[in-house]
Amino acid sequence: MTGVFNHPWLGALFGDPEISALWSPETQLHHMLRFEAEWSRALGHVGRIDARTAEETARHILTTTPDLTALATGTARDGLPIPALVRLLKATAPDPTAVHQGATSQDVLDTALALTLQATTKLLDHRLASLQSALADLDTRFGSNPLMGRTRMQAAMPIRVTDRLRPWITPLTTHRSRLARATEGVALLQFGGAAGDRAA
Repeated sequence: MTGVFNHPWLGALFGDPEISALWSPETQLHHMLRFEAEWSRALGHVGRIDARTAEETARHILTTTPDLTALATGTARDGLPIPALVRLLKATAPDPTAVHQGATSQDVLDTALALTLQATTKLLDHRLASLQSALADLDTRFGSNPLMGRTRMQAAMPIRVTDRLRPWITPLTTHRSRLARATEGVALLQFGGAAGDRAA
């Protein structure tokens, strides 16, 4: 079914292809697999499992293409995709005990969300920086030129181009600072453990 968001030409008015790609099911699944792979490596690093086995398991996870139908069935049954994903990974892993040991589904989902938000805020900051640079370039080139100021769509008094541009440029610095602080607040690894006590 075609809606306004995925319409072949109207979609550009309502959607954002770059942002949509960051939030796509494929990207979310990639982040979930990244969590599981790095979790296996962490287990090896702290001695919970053999380090070599941990690395082999991590590489296996990152090269696995999960069965999406199985994930859909599992999500319908469990309310979230992680139990089915873990079963699929354990079924083919070099050592099933090296997969997801001590973690919980919420850890995977929350970390995947954090990675998505981190990528999203990075893209937004890049766009704001590009806009800031473009406006600053206009100010450098044309800022001293005279311009008629207006109020209520009527000519008011002469101003300069920079008087028009500066109110657009200045807030962007504040917005980027706020975005950077927000990124620090969300770009976090979630680990609560199976019972929420952070005990693996």
